[in-house]
Amino acid sequence: MDGMTSMGARSKRDDAMPRVLMVGPTAPAVGGIATVVEQLLQGPLTQGYRVFSHATNARATPPSHILGSVLRHLGLLLRLVRRIRSHQIDIVHIHTCSGFSFYRSLVDAWMARRFGCKTILHIHGGWFSQFCSKANPLAGWVIGQGLRSADSIVVLGETWRRELETICPDANIIRVPNAVALPDIEPTSEDVLDPGVPTNKPYKFLFLGDISKAKGIDTLLASAAVLKEQGQAFSLTLAGPESDDYAPDSLDQLIAKNGLAREVSYVGVQIGHACRQLLAGCDCLVLPSRAEGLPMSILEAGACGKAVIASKVGAIPELLSDELFGMVIPPSEVQALVNAMERLAGNPQASRAMGENLRRRIGEHFSLDCQANILDGLYREMLAAAPLAPIHHLPMAGGAHA
Repeated sequence: MDGMTSMGARSKRDDAMPRVLMVGPTAPAVGGIATVVEQLLQGPLTQGYRVFSHATNARATPPSHILGSVLRHLGLLLRLVRRIRSHQIDIVHIHTCSGFSFYRSLVDAWMARRFGCKTILHIHGGWFSQFCSKANPLAGWVIGQGLRSADSIVVLGETWRRELETICPDANIIRVPNAVALPDIEPTSEDVLDPGVPTNKPYKFLFLGDISKAKGIDTLLASAAVLKEQGQAFSLTLAGPESDDYAPDSLDQLIAKNGLAREVSYVGVQIGHACRQLLAGCDCLVLPSRAEGLPMSILEAGACGKAVIASKVGAIPELLSDELFGMVIPPSEVQALVNAMERLAGNPQASRAMGENLRRRIGEHFSLDCQANILDGLYREMLAAAPLAPIHHLPMAGGAHA
């Protein structure tokens, strides 16, 4: 079919709302990217756009059997094409990170452009600049071409925008921070205590994230051991998926090696209501990562009015820009983390005030409405920049809907 005949495909839709396809992991996948995608699929953006999803929950790392990997990812690509065509998509918004996932995303973006869609590469994760700097010349060329070819690159913070500009100066790079809804908070008896009266209750730290060295588990446990030696009463709950660094047995051994069997507990992956219960019951989230984008766990803790201690990496300092809102520490520095944990555990009233300040800041600058407004402006700019290319009418294997 020639181009003139196919140009009317989008004009025959049942409504005039622009259509966006979110490409990325979705529930039941665990992690920050899946949370962001789910929020965009259900949040305020849907008031002005028809938003659809294309789940990429298959493993991003290819298996040892190369044929199985090729067939699996070819199946995902064909499913992407069917969604683009059946839903008459205008914008394909791809959530990605570094490594194999990024190369797969470049193929998805290339295919979306073949069908006349505008494309966004939304980069999550904290290792993207290292991924680019360690790439060989051919891989570096592919990465650069992929970034330049996208209509827009979305990053989570100003720090990441500047770094990406050095990697690919001619790409269209936009800062869109992660966001979170503010839950209702029920006041507790501790919220009205006299600031001069000590509670004598163990201070409750919480870690949410991968149980890995990249997230600083080794630094956290070493710091907790020092805190115990100093006589501070506390508990530490670890929640998140296991990594290759620490299976349950090796994590238990590390906890025991640090003499923390009574203070530290590992509760595995917690999602939904269980995760909210953990946040409600803690005093402070601690995340001593070695690299990050803008972790959803920090936003979720702050939205619940909890204090936060986190590493000075990625876009975290843009959220915790002042000690009024949280405490940032250099990654991998045990004593710095000990000092921060001791300071908050020794002053629960100051800890609660910090959490309240962070909650207000998130409501003003990191809400779902703020995020939706930025994306709305970006989408409008992209759609107004040039007419959409015609959708190619190819035979659709497997029917019209994926």
